[in-house]
Amino acid sequence: MANVNVDTSKLREAGNEIIKLSSELNDSINGVFERLAKMPVVTREWVGESATEFARLANIDKINYQNLRNSVYNYGRFLIISADQLERAIK
Repeated sequence: MANVNVDTSKLREAGNEIIKLSSELNDSINGVFERLAKMPVVTREWVGESATEFARLANIDKINYQNLRNSVYNYGRFLIISADQLERAIK
């Protein structure tokens, strides 16, 4: 029979760190896309029809980045849930 060693504390710690990083990622994503949205109208760093179209298309892409953030967050939750389940099984 094979022995498997699992440090559930480290597993849980890694999950919490990943969740924390996913929150930071979310803040970065929101900051970038907020700046892109303001560019043609508020900050006027780039103006005109092409700037407006770029901002519109960038906003559509934001969904993909939010999906990435959600996947990272869910992986962190998975690690925490796995640590909890392993501890219950061991006890």
